[in-house]
Amino acid sequence: MHRFICLIFMLGCSLVFAQQETLISGDFTSGGFGGPVIKIGPVYGETAALIGGRGGWIVDHRFIIGGGGYGLISEVPSKAFPELEMNMGYGGVELEYIHRPNKLTHWSFMVLIGGGGAGFSERNSDSWDADYDYDNFFIVEPSALMMLNVTPFFRLGAGGSYRFIRGINRDSELTDSDLGGAAFVIMLKFGTF
Repeated sequence: MHRFICLIFMLGCSLVFAQQETLISGDFTSGGFGGPVIKIGPVYGETAALIGGRGGWIVDHRFIIGGGGYGLISEVPSKAFPELEMNMGYGGVELEYIHRPNKLTHWSFMVLIGGGGAGFSERNSDSWDADYDYDNFFIVEPSALMMLNVTPFFRLGAGGSYRFIRGINRDSELTDSDLGGAAFVIMLKFGTF
């Protein structure tokens, strides 16, 4: 009788495990990367450059969960007070999908969701206490890039992004649309893909 019960139990367990479905099954691959990014586009009516970096965890060669941060490096003057220049930076979580990652060239689609800040300070001032009209904002920035597999550990990409900005105060010299807009993007990725 005990053998019969054990046989029924083992048969039941094998049926349960045979029917189990999982989100990730089979050969699971994962890697990571990091690298610099340059973005060029309009900021407050001026063509400006932002520079930063990003990194992330790559799942199954196609999906990336990571983060990035970017800061304004161009001189963008205040329109109300010419002796002041703009400071701007933002960052957040980045989600990315890579289409056909094993091809020499392929598309990559990503979105950054995060926050940042912008304001003005005296030219050549290193003091954060000298900031004027500083405000925080929420940002969503989708991007599409054509990527090139240069080596097994290096990817080069170029494409475009669009900054959607919300949250600048109405009494500020700046507006959401002054900080938002399209940008040309150059991206380098170094890692295990």
